[in-house]
Amino acid sequence: KHMEEKEEQVNGPMIKEKRCRFENLFNVSKDERLSGDGWLAPFCQAFKIHK
Repeated sequence: KHMEEKEEQVNGPMIKEKRCRFENLFNVSKDERLSGDGWLAPFCQAFKIHK
């Protein structure tokens, strides 16, 4: 089931962890990886996620 169907909430730490997993999965070099949290608020706003 999807998270919505299970009425689970997405939060900032979950999104940041997924980002790390995708960076590793796609072999993103260390110097190209996102650092800090500056990307998180715009990401949440773009996808209508309430932190």
